[in-house]
Amino acid sequence: MGSYFHTVDWLVVAAYFALVWLISHRVQGRQTGTHEYFLGSRSLPWPAVAASIVSTAISGVTFIGVPALVFAQGGDYRYLQFALAGVISKWVIGHFIMPRLYAKDYASPYDYIRDRLGPVFGRVAALLFFLGAVLGQGVRVYAVALVLELLTGLGFGWCIAISIGAAVVSTWLGGVRAVVWTDVLQFVMLVAGGVVAVLYVTQVYPGGLGGLLEAGAEAGKRQDDRQCHDDDSGKLRGDRPTGAAKPIGRDDLADRLGVNVDPWLKWVEGRRAEVGKADGAEPDQHDAPPDPGAEVGCALVQH
Repeated sequence: MGSYFHTVDWLVVAAYFALVWLISHRVQGRQTGTHEYFLGSRSLPWPAVAASIVSTAISGVTFIGVPALVFAQGGDYRYLQFALAGVISKWVIGHFIMPRLYAKDYASPYDYIRDRLGPVFGRVAALLFFLGAVLGQGVRVYAVALVLELLTGLGFGWCIAISIGAAVVSTWLGGVRAVVWTDVLQFVMLVAGGVVAVLYVTQVYPGGLGGLLEAGAEAGKRQDDRQCHDDDSGKLRGDRPTGAAKPIGRDDLADRLGVNVDPWLKWVEGRRAEVGKADGAEPDQHDAPPDPGAEVGCALVQH
């Protein structure tokens, strides 16, 4: 598999890992006990903690999958509802749950559950969270590694090792303080990447931001009568409602922006073929293949 990475791309990656190591090294000397390692001695500034929460909630799956879901035929803006729910839930946690944890200096919600309901319930709650976190993070690391494999040309195993290794080393050296400040770095990169992407697209798209929003409206992106669902074949895809305006196709966007999407689509089709062979399923030669952008977007977001 070829690589889409050039020297400047590798320099950016190297600079990021150097910053992560520098952050971990700077806070390593402050590790004096478990209270500092797990709680940062409760002395971290709240803007840094807030940025850490946001960058943790918006994982690589969200960053990659949501644009794919919206762009795919049948996609729309309904995922924004999750952002609204996140704001409401964080307000509830901040006003009603966190004061109780701070009142008795609990290290985690599971200590509170243990004191209120008994040690058995505290262990069960911690175990359920652990299992859910392992499964959820496994999906996220897998999805990000697929993208790294495509872009860098590295083996899939190496991409997994890089994704996990950086987080493990940072946490091991600096505890939660290193995690928070590394998340701040990722928050800055996340916001900067989104701003640069929006500015670039609006600059090269005919009509700018207004033309882009108009094209989205014509493509039915603001309609709420479509969804990602399992069809008869069990695959996830975007609905194409009858009577809706024709969405902007991949070829249309490629022509307008000068972006070559063929390598990505061929890679997705190759992955789908590998999965089909592994399952012993033969592709149907009579039916047109479903839109890969819709399948990838729906699958990543729903995971």
